[in-house]
Order: sequence, then structure tokens, then C-alpha cells
Amino acid sequence: METGPSGKAARPVPTVTQQWHDEDHSIVLEVYSRDWTVDDLVRALHNLHQMMLTTSGRVDTISDFRQPGQLDSALAHLHRIGEAATAAFERSQGGLQILVQPAGMLRVLVRIYIRLFPDRGAFMRVASSIEEAERLIAEDRAKSAKGPSQFAQ
Repeated sequence: METGPSGKAARPVPTVTQQWHDEDHSIVLEVYSRDWTVDDLVRALHNLHQMMLTTSGRVDTISDFRQPGQLDSALAHLHRIGEAATAAFERSQGGLQILVQPAGMLRVLVRIYIRLFPDRGAFMRVASSIEEAERLIAEDRAKSAKGPSQFAQ
């Protein structure tokens, strides 16, 4: 176990950080650090759901997956991941879910999720950068403002 400057056990660096990306609390930015796991993903989805409960408007999510994760056992946990993702986005305020550079096994999981949960999968997008994700959200919000909201149930 690593120790900090005081000689005490160092706190582990979080593998997923989540914060509001705007002052209106309408976009959550998640950054997945190196070596995140399926458990980290499920925990982040639960936390995202709790964040969404604190606001009443549409909430879009940008998930930065540029760092590789440890997803060796992900297929065995697909049901658990799907349940957590569905719970996180079950409310009508759930907006777009933008995935920044998902690769390898994560990209496969996204394809499977979209097939298993087509209603939620319709709100998923892939972007090459956080800036592109912001642009996709802005375009979707502009389109939604012109007609009936695609988020109304």
C-alpha cells in the first residue's frame, strides 16, 4: 500500500470524476482515468442518477473514455451495467449521452447496449473530443427547441 507524505496510507486516486460542466447544471462531465473497472462504471452510473435527481431540467452527459479501462469481465456484467445505465437515464430529463473516444471492449458494449435498449440507445452519440461533444449537445438542444421535445414522455 502506498503512503502519503505524512506516512499514512494514501487515498486512492478516483478512477472516475464527475462534475457539473455548466453553471445551469444541465451537463455532467465524467472523466474515466486509467484502469477504471466495471465496478467503477456501475458506481459512476449510480452517482450520475443521484446528480440528475438534484435538478429538474434536461441533463446531458459527456463521458470521457480516452483512458483505457479494465473491462476483461465486462460481458459477464453486462446485465448489471445495463440496469445501472437504464436507472441513470430513466427519467425524461435524461438528455444525450456522449461518449468521448470509447475503444475496444467498451465500443462493443455500447453496440450491445444500443441493441438491448434501443429507446435509450437512440440518445447515445460518440465524439472524438469534449469540444465535439459540446457541439453535438448544442445542436440537439437547438433542434429540440424548434419543435416538440424528443425528451417528453
